[in-house]
Amino acid sequence: MRHFILTFILFLPYSAIAQNTESLQIDSLRRIIAVQQGMEKVNSYRLLGSHLFQGSSSEELIVFFQEFETVILEEQKKEKKSQLIQDYVGLHAQLKLNHGYVFFNYGDFEKVELQAHNTIEFCRENDEWVIFYKAYDLLLDALLASNKFEAMQREAKKLFEEAKERNQPVGMTFAVSSLAKVYMKQRRLEEAEKHFRECIDLANKADFDDVCYLLVQSYRDLAAVVIAQDKYGEAFQVLQDAEAAVQRLEKRETQIDMPIKPNDIIYMAITSNTI
Repeated sequence: MRHFILTFILFLPYSAIAQNTESLQIDSLRRIIAVQQGMEKVNSYRLLGSHLFQGSSSEELIVFFQEFETVILEEQKKEKKSQLIQDYVGLHAQLKLNHGYVFFNYGDFEKVELQAHNTIEFCRENDEWVIFYKAYDLLLDALLASNKFEAMQREAKKLFEEAKERNQPVGMTFAVSSLAKVYMKQRRLEEAEKHFRECIDLANKADFDDVCYLLVQSYRDLAAVVIAQDKYGEAFQVLQDAEAAVQRLEKRETQIDMPIKPNDIIYMAITSNTI
């Protein structure tokens, strides 16, 4: 499935006039950034990223990530307040994760694996556990996309045990979801159904913001698995539950002033694993 870079979003179609406007805004931001310092400068870089994602090539995005990472490290070294230092660490972890998402969206799964492992170790060293689990999920998706089923299952089981020891439903959710997707791709439908249901149960115990997209996608995949087994009555109930999850997601996105677009949900559905 495609990974969404929620820190910077969104990828939208635009015209030649819009391209010119974007270019002017980027130039203006560059001038502002040149005289800024600290978190103010970092936040301007985040805004710059939102403009660059409108039409940059993968090479240009990678250069941006490298540049942004340098800025974060430089500004972090100057910071004296412990809380802000931790904020820089969190932003650095998110940046590393988003870098991996770019590789994934361009289909470079070998680089995804390397970037995901790098992000996982960084997060482990810095106690950034939400990003840690998302980086692990990215690694598992890359292994699945490369048809490395055995490696994916090993990594998923390792993730599950570590998350269970830490009593972290988020990590357990990502692990079980990955196992479900393997079984789905192998047409082991009963096992896939069991794991998707377990994934949904775990997701409902986690913080919604951390698992919202995964929860919606799991309902969608569960419906496909159930339909493939001719369980149409159960499928109807699953789809009703999926609609409730989508409505909850839309409400949440609106609350944080980042409304989800209907096409995003559609795109999630049509690019996921299918039976």
